[in-house]
Amino acid sequence: MNLSFCPFVLIVHINSWRSLELLNFAFKTHKIALELQNDAAAPEKDFSTSEKNGFIGGYSALEVYYRESVWMSWWVWGLFMGVVGFSSFALILQSVFGIPVGTRPAPNYLLLILILTLVLIFANFRKLSITVDAQKIEVNYGTIKRIISWNDVVSCEPTRAKFAVYGGVGIRLGIDKSLAFTTLLGNAVKIATRNGLPFVFSTNNPEKLSKLINEYSTSERII
Repeated sequence: MNLSFCPFVLIVHINSWRSLELLNFAFKTHKIALELQNDAAAPEKDFSTSEKNGFIGGYSALEVYYRESVWMSWWVWGLFMGVVGFSSFALILQSVFGIPVGTRPAPNYLLLILILTLVLIFANFRKLSITVDAQKIEVNYGTIKRIISWNDVVSCEPTRAKFAVYGGVGIRLGIDKSLAFTTLLGNAVKIATRNGLPFVFSTNNPEKLSKLINEYSTSERII
């Protein structure tokens, strides 16, 4: 091996490495320059009006005071799963294995409609979403919602959602002439409104939520 060739190879290797570093540095510098140029060319946004109205860039900037999700009670989950499971089992026996279920078996299309209906109902009513912000109280039951503005709130108090009053869970009209959105029996709050029926909905924090609503319904901070 010619040892006199080694220093030359080493020098070429070092020069190649430095060339790569210089190319990388030049690429990064060019990229930063382009970004600065794009930022300078972009039109300046005017937030003077949108911020006053509580919106920034088209999105709501309202302060959220409270947020909660209340899931469906475990026994309702079990009931739905039991009915859907049995209906699916019957559909498989009849359509795949040709074994009728019962002395008067239901048609397969009816079983399929029942299964799909129960799945859609369960997907929509599996939880209750509560949001309290500077303008309103919003309670979403899947695709169904109830919105109460602060001007419409008279008072709020903790209560209990009872089977004797509502006959179950879901969207109910009570015998006390109140409208209820409930995912479970028990803890809830009741809002008395200036217009419409009293509104009852499930919550895991009835004392805290009712106190917050009463405070902000009379506060000078309410828009």
